[in-house]
Amino acid sequence: MKNQFVGDINDYYKYGLLRILSGPGKKGLGVCWMRTPDGTEYLDDPRKWRKYDPELFDKLRRTVHARTVRRVQEAGILPSARFHGELFKGGLKDRGNYFREVLDKFAGVRLVFFDPDVGLAPSAGKLNNKRLHVEELGSAFKRGHSVLVIQFRWFKKDWIRQHANRIRTATRAAEIYTFRTPDVVFFLAVQQRHVEFFRRRAKEVKKLWASKVRISPDPDDE
Repeated sequence: MKNQFVGDINDYYKYGLLRILSGPGKKGLGVCWMRTPDGTEYLDDPRKWRKYDPELFDKLRRTVHARTVRRVQEAGILPSARFHGELFKGGLKDRGNYFREVLDKFAGVRLVFFDPDVGLAPSAGKLNNKRLHVEELGSAFKRGHSVLVIQFRWFKKDWIRQHANRIRTATRAAEIYTFRTPDVVFFLAVQQRHVEFFRRRAKEVKKLWASKVRISPDPDDE
C-alpha cells in the first residue's frame, strides 16, 4: 500500500468490504498495510529539505499528509481494526521479522487483511515488497485467523481460479470467497469456525454492493 493511493476508487471498494466483513466487536479486524515508500519520505525530514524553499515545502507537506494511511486510521473508517503501518521491505530476513510482528500484534483477531501493492506473488516470483507470498498468507491462517488479500492485475481468464486454488492449498481453508470488482479481486480464506459468520457477511456484501461486486461462490446458493 502506498499513501498516494489513499482515497481512490479501489479504496472505496476495499473499505466498504472491510466494514462489512469485520463485523461487530473489538477483535474483528487486523489491517496489515504492507506499506511501501511512495517517494514523499523527504517531507518527513524538514531539517534536511525545508531550507531550499520553506513555503513550497510546507504547502506540499500539508497536501501530501492529508492522504495517508494514518489519516484513514484516525478517521474511524474501520472502527474495529488494529493496524500495522510499518514500512515493508522485501528481503528474506526483513520479511520474517515483519510478519512475526504483524501476527503477534493481531493475536486473537478474527480477520487479517493484507494490502500489498500488487497482490500475491506468482509461485516462482522473486522476493519483493510489492507482493505477498501465499506461504505468508498460510502462516497467518495457521495462527487461527481468516485471511483476506487484495489482488491487482488479474486479467488472464483462469487467473482467479488458479490463485484461489493456490490459497486453498496453502491454507486448507473451509471456504474461499472471491469478491471481484472492475479493477481488483479480493480473496477471503475462511476458518472452519468462521464459516457461518462470513457467509452472513458475504450475504450483506451482496445486498449492499451487488451492482459493483461479484461474489463467488454466491452466499445465497450455499
